[in-house]
Amino acid sequence: MTEMTATTGVPHPLGTFFPWWLLLIQGIIALILGIFLIMYPLQTLMVFIVFLGAYWFVSGIFTLFSAASDTTDRGMKIILGILGIIPVSYTHLRAHETPEHLVCRLLLEKKKQNNKKHKDKNSSPMILSLHHDKHL
Repeated sequence: MTEMTATTGVPHPLGTFFPWWLLLIQGIIALILGIFLIMYPLQTLMVFIVFLGAYWFVSGIFTLFSAASDTTDRGMKIILGILGIIPVSYTHLRAHETPEHLVCRLLLEKKKQNNKKHKDKNSSPMILSLHHDKHL
């Protein structure tokens, strides 16, 4: 069974002690975040993503430092550290892009591919001669 100390607290399954006010603060924060998620779902999700990315980035750096100082499971620590840093770095490089930017970039890429296909079709000798005959 878990023990409780002299101050009023909430027992934890691992035997540690959580003061009641810490759980109250956690509940208030969860309530506020829930309200924000209902009222502003996309903006709140973007904030969550940024904080989660920052957490993964810092965690990856600490994991790499841990691999340098402690030799146990060094290979796994290096892999986990790199997996924490690289994806977050890439997404933060693209963080300024809004959905509109992404749509514009995709449309430009599609237009570039269509222009390339169109040039390839027009560059064949038979089509060039047909275009030349039409203008004469």
